[in-house]
Amino acid sequence: MLGAKYGALSQFVYVALGLVGLPIFTAGGGFGYLLYPTCGFLIGLIPAAWVIGKLTGGSRSIKRIVPACLANLAVLYLVGLPYMAVVLNVYMGKGLSTWSILMAGMIPYLPGGMVKIIVVASSPPSCCPTWERRLSRPPPEPRRNRMQKAPGIRN
Repeated sequence: MLGAKYGALSQFVYVALGLVGLPIFTAGGGFGYLLYPTCGFLIGLIPAAWVIGKLTGGSRSIKRIVPACLANLAVLYLVGLPYMAVVLNVYMGKGLSTWSILMAGMIPYLPGGMVKIIVVASSPPSCCPTWERRLSRPPPEPRRNRMQKAPGIRN
């Protein structure tokens, strides 16, 4: 819907607003949230949004949406899990194994993630009119420099 650039920007704004104190995260907000084990998943939303926007390219094709959603999840976990491991093991001194980190931050959530991917991939474009309008309109024409003459005008 937003594309790579604006999708990532929207997630950056969301995370930034939460980190400056707006209580929009599960346990509130503020810079102290950086020490929560799950904060890495919030930070991971930014590159994950960019990846899904880049890979779908505005397409509603299942062949593009499903791999893009899977890549989105992979990016989210590639950022969130190491962050979780550092906070739990270094900052909190828990000494958890890799398997324990995976069980705490990924394995239980994979089935729900797969269901969401199926729902998104199988939803018709009409469920999101903005997306449908965006995909059905032609791309904008390039802007002309003021000094360039409009097509059809002679010297």
